[in-house]
Amino acid sequence: MTARAARLHVALRAVARRPLRSGLAVSGTALAVGALLVAVAVAERGRRTALDEIRRMGATVLIVSAEDSRNRGDRARTGTVVTTLTSSDARLVESQVPGVRVLAAEYRSTVPVTAGGLARQATVAGVEPSYALLRDAPVASGTFFTTNDDDAAARVVVLGASLARAIFPGRDPVGDQLRVRGIPFTVVGVLPDRGAGLDAFDEDEVAFIPLKTARRRVFHVAFVQRLYIRASSARDMPAIGAAVVALLDSRHHRSDAEPRDFRVQDQRRLVSLRDNTIRRLGAFELAFSTALVGTAAVGALALQLLAVRERRVEIGTRRAIGARRGMIVGQFLIESGVVSIAGTAIGLAIGVAVDAVMAAPVSIGVAIAGAAAVVALSTTAAAAPAFIAARRTPATALRAA
Repeated sequence: MTARAARLHVALRAVARRPLRSGLAVSGTALAVGALLVAVAVAERGRRTALDEIRRMGATVLIVSAEDSRNRGDRARTGTVVTTLTSSDARLVESQVPGVRVLAAEYRSTVPVTAGGLARQATVAGVEPSYALLRDAPVASGTFFTTNDDDAAARVVVLGASLARAIFPGRDPVGDQLRVRGIPFTVVGVLPDRGAGLDAFDEDEVAFIPLKTARRRVFHVAFVQRLYIRASSARDMPAIGAAVVALLDSRHHRSDAEPRDFRVQDQRRLVSLRDNTIRRLGAFELAFSTALVGTAAVGALALQLLAVRERRVEIGTRRAIGARRGMIVGQFLIESGVVSIAGTAIGLAIGVAVDAVMAAPVSIGVAIAGAAAVVALSTTAAAAPAFIAARRTPATALRAA
């Protein structure tokens, strides 16, 4: 048996002789590693969720919304509300404002919808076909309606995921009939689960129909409520917003003394909040990981100090028969390494299992780095008691016994 194999054999035997202490050491390391993996995975899932929310909200999207305002001069009105935001405004903005990548107009309201024997109130949004491109909205089944559908005021509808499940439970509704205010529509597509939309309304509960169909056949209006504008880049958004304000002020013949009948908003504030969330999750992940690794190291240090104290006779005897200081130090470090590696392996298994149950993403790189850090720091922490043991003279060690 080689010297290294002999040292490993002695270390394993020493660990096995003290099952309670060894079990505590292994358990502490396992819990630290497992908790580290779970914390990192949960933080990563939160980070990805925040990034997905930024993407869904549209980090480079401006929203031009019609404002309630009293009738002035020759302004169009419904009751006492000015309704001057139109599809013509959308086309003018699209053609004359530099930096506009995609634009879609919308009119939305809550109306009764029915399918078979099921009836409920639902949000119906009339949108231009470019809305799908603007929102990066791939369909889960079927297709989004086209420009030809909008030009022909076709009676077709694309359903949000939750609305589709509620009205057509247990089946794909593409090709089925849905009545909106009693008007029959054919379902041509279903969106995947998406959550909050551009202005924080739940797209999963919305039925999307062509804008011309909505205005002519369902809502009987000549105006729109909002324009969604996707900028070519985030840097262009302030300039685009200012250009849209100037253009619509001129088109709506607004004087400096009059309030605007529209407002322009962007998602920068919401994106900033999500960015802060991501940074905080990163800071939490770092702090919690450091604390767990430190806990494992402190546990290894305490148990090794106790082991050195209890094994003074053994240390003195070995020193008396010729064991060098390096051999004593190496022996204790090997024992600490064996315990740390065993605990780390168990902790990795626990962490991966918990992450799988929670459906949290597990990073192989983070797992390896965390495990290596725990083993290295725990072994390093055990070095101090090992050196203390090696510094004892045989007479001192045996007399202390």
